[in-house]
Amino acid sequence: MAGDGDGCIALEAGAGDGCIALGASDGDIALGASDGDGCIALGASDGDGCIALGASDSDGCIALGASDGCIALGASDGDGCIALGASDGCIALGASDGDGCIVLGPSDGDGCIVMGASDGDGCIALGASDGCIALGASDGDGCIALGASDGCIALGASDGCIALGASDGDGCITLGASDGDDCIALGAGRRRRW
Repeated sequence: MAGDGDGCIALEAGAGDGCIALGASDGDIALGASDGDGCIALGASDGDGCIALGASDSDGCIALGASDGCIALGASDGDGCIALGASDGCIALGASDGDGCIVLGPSDGDGCIVMGASDGDGCIALGASDGCIALGASDGDGCIALGASDGCIALGASDGCIALGASDGDGCITLGASDGDDCIALGAGRRRRW
């Protein structure tokens, strides 16, 4: 393991057969894994353009996370889940509590792309802010949810429904549905209402 040095490489693994763990700081590359056979974990911090990857508590999960313009990916509590997350205009993807779930979401950056899913196998969730594209889904297998703000496109759904909604933006498109399989609901705020 290495730290506090530019270009340092740190490797560490534990509690899992064939796990690969690497970690670093100050613009370095960091990778770590734990509690899962064959898990790959990579993480980095305090460096622009850093790459950070980490995984935990599930076999074969891929987790990557970073900050300050970096790429961050992480996954947890689901076999084969893919999770990616970032901030400050970065790309962020993450997944949890569902096998094969895909979750993506960033924050604090114009034009950011954010996607996240939870509590449902194979759910797709995407969300963003400040002119970004946002999509999110929850509590339903295979649900599709999209939502956004500030002139963005927003879509959200639950329990297998399709929901789209937006707010605080001229010409926004808003669609939302809940509590019904295959329900379709369309609505917008401040400019349009259905």
